[in-house]
Amino acid sequence: MAARRKSVGVNFHLACIAQGGVVFLISLLAFLSPCFGQGFLRTHPGVYQSTADLGVKIVTTPIGILVVRGEKIDLQVFDLESVSEDADLLFLEYSKESNRYSHLYVGKKEYQVIGSFTAIMDNLRLTVDNNAPYVSIVYSGEEKQALLGFVGTEVVVNSDREEGVALLEAHSFKKYALAGVQPYYVKDGEVLFRNQPLKTGRVGLALEQPQNDCLNSAVLVSGEQLKALHSATSRSEVSKLFKEAVKHSRNDPTLQESLLLRVDNRNVVLWDYQRQRVIILQRAKFQSLSQTICEKREITLQ
Repeated sequence: MAARRKSVGVNFHLACIAQGGVVFLISLLAFLSPCFGQGFLRTHPGVYQSTADLGVKIVTTPIGILVVRGEKIDLQVFDLESVSEDADLLFLEYSKESNRYSHLYVGKKEYQVIGSFTAIMDNLRLTVDNNAPYVSIVYSGEEKQALLGFVGTEVVVNSDREEGVALLEAHSFKKYALAGVQPYYVKDGEVLFRNQPLKTGRVGLALEQPQNDCLNSAVLVSGEQLKALHSATSRSEVSKLFKEAVKHSRNDPTLQESLLLRVDNRNVVLWDYQRQRVIILQRAKFQSLSQTICEKREITLQ
């Protein structure tokens, strides 16, 4: 299991000094970014602590994300090489070159990340969508849940609102449960799969993204535009409204500026984290037009 052990060079104090500008920018974005009902308290630049369980700490650095559960760690001198075999922590390494999460470290063990996955450690659920790349970390307490979300290593959402957690958790693999896709469990420095220690040295599954016309050549329209098209009484009026919709859709930056959260053959769920909006695209029925139309609905989380 994970026989190869490369030197990660994860002394967080030195890494942060070496790339201080990046850390400052990430911290500044996280501080200025509008959050709705924060579930994690930002105690230091790049350091977040669960408001429901003070033993849970999440640290973001230019090279990855550290999740600590109940461990007393001095972050200034912390190094992965020095952790105990059964340490209750994990580190998700991020590669800027590939724009993917590359390795998962649990205790002293290393696993290559080959796709998306979910890992559960006590009441923490870490889900990686390596296509985005997007990571959500959900804390599930007795009374409420909280979510911290990352694009790469940048914090883009911090919420304890029920709707925020439900909409913004990364791909939870519910659709693939019948196919045998199961989460990993992290316990006592081990990664478990089906209650057995993982022997392969790798985690994740490369999932093929479902096809949806709303992500390709579709015309995106608002609810008002769609209502106007359905209310049109002549072909010429429909043609005029459709041309206006096409022009507007071509200048719509939604797909370029948003993070793809979920997609199936009916719906697309996007997260515009700059404006804190969830965007849902749904194919609309309009038989008299040859080109696909998708209605765009926005949900602002406050």
